[in-house]
Parts: sequence; structure tokens; C-alpha cells
Amino acid sequence: MLKRLKSVSMLLFLMGASTGAAYAVANPGVTDVKITQQSGTCTGVVKDATGETVIGASVVVKGTTNGTITGLDGDFSLSNVKKGDIIQISFVGYITQEVLWNGTPLNVILKDDTQTLDEVVVVAFGTQKKVNVTGAVSTVGAKEIAARPVSSTVEALQGVVPGMNISTSSDGGSLKGNKEFNIRGTGTIGKGSSVSPLVLIDGMEGDINAINPQDIENISVLKDAAASSIYGSRAPGGVILITTKKGKSGKPSINYNNNFRFNSPLNMPHMADSYSFALAINDQLTNGGQSPMYSEKKLQQILDYQHGKSTQYMWATDAGRWNAFDDPNRQDVMPTANTDWLHELFGDSFTQEHSISVNGGTDVMQYYMSANYLDEGGLLKYGDDGRQRYSFTGKINADLAKWLKVGYSVRFNRIDYSSPSFASAGENKENVFYFEKNVEIDFYVPEEKLAIQVSLQVLDQIDTREREIGAFVKLKNFIGDATCLLITNSEEEELDYEGVHVSVVPVWKWLLQNRKQDI
Repeated sequence: MLKRLKSVSMLLFLMGASTGAAYAVANPGVTDVKITQQSGTCTGVVKDATGETVIGASVVVKGTTNGTITGLDGDFSLSNVKKGDIIQISFVGYITQEVLWNGTPLNVILKDDTQTLDEVVVVAFGTQKKVNVTGAVSTVGAKEIAARPVSSTVEALQGVVPGMNISTSSDGGSLKGNKEFNIRGTGTIGKGSSVSPLVLIDGMEGDINAINPQDIENISVLKDAAASSIYGSRAPGGVILITTKKGKSGKPSINYNNNFRFNSPLNMPHMADSYSFALAINDQLTNGGQSPMYSEKKLQQILDYQHGKSTQYMWATDAGRWNAFDDPNRQDVMPTANTDWLHELFGDSFTQEHSISVNGGTDVMQYYMSANYLDEGGLLKYGDDGRQRYSFTGKINADLAKWLKVGYSVRFNRIDYSSPSFASAGENKENVFYFEKNVEIDFYVPEEKLAIQVSLQVLDQIDTREREIGAFVKLKNFIGDATCLLITNSEEEELDYEGVHVSVVPVWKWLLQNRKQDI
């Protein structure tokens, strides 16, 4: 019996070795049969619907990394393929094909991907299929815009449109500063030349920063000279076409969304503390062959002050300056000043935005209405620094007849800015009063009717006294009950000048008084 089994086993082994299709291994008392499938080489040709060969098409065994590309004649050869494997053929602009390989050469015909070619883009005052547009056009839809919590439309386009350059305006990070942008570069002919893109909102020229991003249906950016054939001489800088949302037939639909943002200043420089600054001054003087300004005793006093071991006090020297500590012979004024003024002036801010829209209608008439409120805070800690935007949009479209369509739209937009103002010669700001010959009141607080002048020294100079104190006299012509305060480096004093009472307060005392009030 055993001899008979060995003979059968040898016969099956020889059959499997000769054909490469199957083999059997016999053990006493066990029958185990394993079958393996032979691998081969899949060949074929890939063509399009017109019969032209497709060069560079991807040919891959589905579910594996075994693949190749078609050659100059559209042919391919793919090894290690088993009968029954799915061959996947794909190429840009064509629908991906999947073919079952049965061991014979493949003849694959790729069909055009008409879905992408039929994509509609906005051009001029209508739409065209993307396949028919010869110019370079980038399209941004409502989903892309809504997914970006930004306060302006330009910011929504940042990083989305290839070739569109967006930069910060000359106003820097101010809330009044809108983003500057160009599509085809800047003007280079003539001093101050510039080329700005033409912005059309629903076919009419408008301000891209004055539109609520939530009202936008899509944006088409025409980036090449082909746009000039439609828009003429206004198009060399490119064209931005904005289509806003409109009503859709059906039951009324109400949409509400909001977003909340926290802003923080980035890349802020770190101010040196008083001790590090004193060491730097000493190194500068020593490297220049001079004696250091701050002695070891003074440096230790600075460290003691930083660690709360001493209290700074000040007095006036014979030279009319204020000194600190117990060494009146040195002129290093206020070496313990340790305030990080950038940190004191700038901080975090909070922004909130709310949008609500309603749309609906019938087959004959559709309506769309939206309202938006934006409250954006600035980075300045002191003074009102913010921006508020109020916008409203209403659109009604009616098909009164086959030959008559009526559309009505209204858009309201208001932006309010509030910020601490500054003044330069010839400018009028709300908290600064100017008079003839550049005589001015440095600061005026309307709520408290408080006028403040800041000057280094005014008591010993007639011309300075006339400029600084004389401004209070002129202010009385406009505001008779204003409180006049002169902050100087001089001694404290009460002055009566041409019928105007002026309080002269040393700067250190004024700072200490206001600090106590804050505490």
C-alpha cells in the first residue's frame, strides 16, 4: 500500500513540474492539493475615440503598484499579470477605463471626459464652456470662499488664484489698509505708473473690498491679453468678474453663519531690559576707547531695582535734568526704566462676524436677501481701534414673459473705522487742534474737555512759552471751559496767562498719578 502511494505521488509531482500549472504533495494519511496560477505579460494599444494613439497613458494592475505608460505608438507591455486581473488605463482629459485581462492583447479606446470640458466659466456678460475659452481663466466658487474665514474678498482669493499677487498696502497692518493686488504684474513705464485689474460685479464696475464675501457665487479671473478683445483698454491688467448669489425657486431657505477670530501681533521685536541696555552702552563706549557710562555700583542698582530690592526716586540736577539714585554727579537719567513699550501698546484683539440670508421663490419670480455685520478689533491696546462693516443685499429676478426678464438689485455697504489719530503739519485730526503758523494743541480729550501740551522745557524760553501756552489761549476761542494741562520736564507750577489757567505738571508726577488711578 505504501509503495503504491509513493508511485502516485511521484507521478503527480512529475506532472506538476512539466506543466507548471499544479502540483500535489502526499503524506501518509493526509491529502493536500495546492493550485497556483501562471503569470504572464499583458500587452495592448491605447487609442482615443478618433483612432489616434494616446501617448503617456497610465496602465496599472488595479489594487497594485505594478504599472507602466504607453509609448509613442500608444502600445504598452506589462509583466507579472495574472489572468483575471483588472487593468486600469487613465489619462488627463479622458474617462478612466477598466478592462479584464484574459491572456490576450488589449485594444483600449479612451472616451473624452466631457464633464470637465463642459464646466461653465463666466466671461464678459455671460457664460461659456471651459473647453471653448482660449484665454487663461481661474474660477473660485462659493464653497472655497465660504471655507475661508476672512473679512475681505481679496483675502479670500489669496493663495487660490495662480498668478495673482497680493501684498500689504502702504497703510501696513492698519484696519483701514486694504490689500493691494495685481494679476499681470506692475507697471514699469513712467514714474508712478500702475496697472490695476478691472473689477466687475454682476457686470458693473465696483470695489472688490466693498462686497460681502458671503454674497459671492463665483469669481472668474481673466489673466491674459485675450480679455482685451472683450473689455478693451481696461483689460491689460487683467479682469476680475464677480457674480453674486441670486434667488432660487422653491421654499424659503434661511442660512445663518458666524465666525469668531482672535488676532495677535506676530514677529514683534523684543525690547532689551535696562540692565542689558546699560551693558550694551558700556561695550560701545569701551570699544570706542572711552570710559563706560554705567559704573558697577550703578549696574548693581539697576539689578536691585529689577528684582524689587530698591525704589527709584528722582530729583532735578543743576543742569535742569532729572537724575535717579543717590549719585547726583552722574547724568545717566532714569537707568532703571524697564518698560517694554511694544508690549504695552500692542496686544490681542477679537473679531466677530455674522451673516444671514434668505432666498426662495417660484418659477416666475425669485428673491435673495442677505445682511452681514463685521466687528473687527485692532491690535492697539489704548484708544478705540476697530472696524465695523454693515452690508445689505437684495435681488429680485422675474420672468414675466418668454421675451421679458426683469431683474432688480440693491446693495448697501458701510464701513466705520475708529483708531487713535496722529497729526502732521497741515492735517486736521479729531483730537488735535491746529491754529495759524502751526500752533497746535498736542492732545485733546473731548469727553473730559481736557487739553494737553507736552514740552521738554518751557519756563525759561519765551518763544517756547508763546508756542505752547499761547495755544491754550487760542483754544479758549473754541472751547471756553477746557482744562489746560502742560506736561513738561520742569518744576510743578500753576500759571495764569492772558486769562487762561494752565497747570504745569512734571512728567514723572503725572505718570505716577495716573498709575495710582489705574491700580
